[in-house]
Amino acid sequence: MIADESWDSALDPIVIATEAVAEKRQDILRVVHQEGHGGWQVYDDVEPLTSPVVILKEEILKLDSTLKEVTEIKVGYEAYRSDRVSAWKIRRIAR
Repeated sequence: MIADESWDSALDPIVIATEAVAEKRQDILRVVHQEGHGGWQVYDDVEPLTSPVVILKEEILKLDSTLKEVTEIKVGYEAYRSDRVSAWKIRRIAR
């Protein structure tokens, strides 16, 4: 576990994204916050995850500024929505 797992942590400046999100083919529909380095992950939930892509957090915010609304979710939670214009909902990740 890293000491600071917040979105703004200088110790973990990246997110893991799907290739479709990184290439702007799909919108971000789910944000997961897990423990440890690379604990912030974004998914499109459309295309299968084949090759995870590492992106700086500041760059992912440029792709979708609404992510600022969910940067406070705790470890073990995820934010999700049905499409880009829908409101984010937050829930605990099922174990």
